[in-house]
Amino acid sequence: MVHEQSRPDRDEYLNIEWTNVQTSMRHNFQKFNKAVSSSRDVPYDYTSLMHYGPMAFSTNGSPTMRTKNPKYQDLIGKATRISFQDALVVNILYKCFSRTKPILRSRIKN
Repeated sequence: MVHEQSRPDRDEYLNIEWTNVQTSMRHNFQKFNKAVSSSRDVPYDYTSLMHYGPMAFSTNGSPTMRTKNPKYQDLIGKATRISFQDALVVNILYKCFSRTKPILRSRIKN
């Protein structure tokens, strides 16, 4: 499991503004390939607890991340607890479906 902005599919949802990112912190925006990290078929989650905010590691006070859909720009990095999708990924990762509610099991792709 990696931070949301490091998922293999992040470029479909997010632009990283590399010129605004502190050079020593660029590793925090590394995009992992599918061999290293899988989204486990759970959609990208702008409300994930695992998502940095739009100004994370900014070198100049400008955003380091911009959502491709502007309506989500103010959502990233605001979570104070895990989202439904965060819980779903953990349940899939640890194979603990027998202890989850039926709604979790029904959302898993076989």
